[in-house]
Amino acid sequence: MTAPAAGKNSPHLHSVASSLRSCLDGMLPDNLRNDSAGFAQHLAQQQARLQTEKNSWRFGLNYLFETLKQHKDWYARNQQFVQLRKDVRRFEAHVATVRTLLAESVSKLDLEAGLRGAELEGRVGAYKVMFEVTKIVSELSRPLVKLQILKPNESSLSVYCDTFVLDIALAGGEGAVESASLTTVEKDQSSQFPDRDEDLLASLKLLASGDSANFTEKLNRLINRAELAVKFPAMSFEQLELELYTKVTEACSQQKYWTAKRAVEGVRIMFNDPYACVPVVEPPRKRVKLDDTQASAAATGGATGAADVAAIDGTSGPGDDRDDKTSSPAHTDALSPLANGEWTGSISFIEWRGEVALHMIGETPLVMAGQQARKLALVAMHKHTDLAATAPKDVHEDEKLFNEFVSWTAPDGKKPILPRLHFARDRSMCSVFPSRSALAMRQEYTLTTKEISGGLKLHSFPIPLSNASMETLANVFQVCGRSLFFHALVLSAFCSRSNTFGQRIPADNEEAVHARIKVDVAAPERITMNTGDLLGPGKQVLIEVNAKPDCSLELNVKYQSEANANPSLPLENAATLHKLAEACHSIPLLTYYALKRTVQAKNGPSAAGAAGANGEDCNGIAALDGDLSVSMKMEGEGMLLDEMDMF
Repeated sequence: MTAPAAGKNSPHLHSVASSLRSCLDGMLPDNLRNDSAGFAQHLAQQQARLQTEKNSWRFGLNYLFETLKQHKDWYARNQQFVQLRKDVRRFEAHVATVRTLLAESVSKLDLEAGLRGAELEGRVGAYKVMFEVTKIVSELSRPLVKLQILKPNESSLSVYCDTFVLDIALAGGEGAVESASLTTVEKDQSSQFPDRDEDLLASLKLLASGDSANFTEKLNRLINRAELAVKFPAMSFEQLELELYTKVTEACSQQKYWTAKRAVEGVRIMFNDPYACVPVVEPPRKRVKLDDTQASAAATGGATGAADVAAIDGTSGPGDDRDDKTSSPAHTDALSPLANGEWTGSISFIEWRGEVALHMIGETPLVMAGQQARKLALVAMHKHTDLAATAPKDVHEDEKLFNEFVSWTAPDGKKPILPRLHFARDRSMCSVFPSRSALAMRQEYTLTTKEISGGLKLHSFPIPLSNASMETLANVFQVCGRSLFFHALVLSAFCSRSNTFGQRIPADNEEAVHARIKVDVAAPERITMNTGDLLGPGKQVLIEVNAKPDCSLELNVKYQSEANANPSLPLENAATLHKLAEACHSIPLLTYYALKRTVQAKNGPSAAGAAGANGEDCNGIAALDGDLSVSMKMEGEGMLLDEMDMF
């Protein structure tokens, strides 16, 4: 018989024999190897204490084999345990899924059963609102916070907690929210504010229309505050919120474009630049089949005109956008609030590092360069007295505070501060053609700055309560306001692929000036634009827009090289540029009016007259200084579409 082939992992015979010989030699002392009498005496002693000291060679060999056997069994059990752990996790996921499905099914059945009765009584809308509020309250309930829901009648609902009471009254059976009030309670003292009631009413109206996220977030923040009141019974959160509102209001009064008001979740803060000029939002154009003449005219209208029309048509989605809040899914009418110079956030209370802290959270994230984020971290984490010019700077302490600020974790376990190193959009086409102007300009912007230096995206950040002085809040608003102001400036040119200011430039307009502009960004201070060969070869003009810390602009226009400056094409004077910077905070419009006279001087009076003739017959088109938020209707477009509908 041939021996079976040895396994891949089985030990070699020589190694087993060598190990056994070493084991036996270790058991036999050296002085007994050549002494037979001594060896016999040694064996007798070993047999006498065999039961107490099992160190015979037989036991040693058995011990080796038993150890190998136990190791093999242990390895098999360990593999079994690993597989069982995987099975347990998979079963837990299945159970969670089944629970979710059952809860949703029960909720739907409960809703359907209630709706049947509500239909008979004519109060379907009211029942849906009350059912949704009850469902949200049930999901947000916590062990430390006692929530009670009372329904005095079929058109009213009250949510009771230790620290607040929500009263909701519905009008009729359609579910229209008639009134809502929030009363905060602390030590048998209650308070109610009209601003909070208005905010709650607006949130409930969104809930009635189908959007429950806003109300859920506000109620969650209210419950967070109630939970803090249980964890920190010595603190008066009613007094803290009153002091916070006073500090925030005073800090906003010291900064440009900031306002504050009371809200359900705490204090709402709003940034609003009144000089931001938004592009015209046009509805998607109706697609019509062109005949051969129109198709050939559109084909010969130029690549830029066709691209402009396609972009206005909304067919080109933002395919290269990477996680940007300003990108629109299909059309150019979904602009970010910051593109309008607006941003909204709120300040409430949270528990951070075992203490109560302020929680500043924005409805849309703040995007900051690394320099600004570091400054914000030091302003928020340092006490105001530490920022005095006389105090020596501790680099290691500043680095420690910045790391704590950036790596902080919200109470829900998420990381609110994440890296953001790339711009979402690096190309755009802006059409500027005021109805009262003779010059039409297509501005093709290309962003040459490819990365945001140390950029961060801040969904929220903490401010320790010990540092939350009025001076600290004012400094926080100053840093955030400058970042928002600069971001809004960049968005004014890159908020969508195609932006229209004034009237739309026809694709066959040969008099329109096409400017290819390269944009360099140095956040949060400077935007530099190079006009290229707009005024001719070698006559490149630089337009610098400087954003100051007080959210004001400084506009400068100069030739890139003084040697190539053309005396026959003078640039705009400083007084006019100063007036422009004070009246408008939009990059396309500032570029247009800063270059308008120079471009008209280059094209000559005949071109300006022809452009004026084309622009005179523009009845029905909104002027540039009109209400740009209202969609404009192109003259003749409606009539053309009506004629096409006849067929």
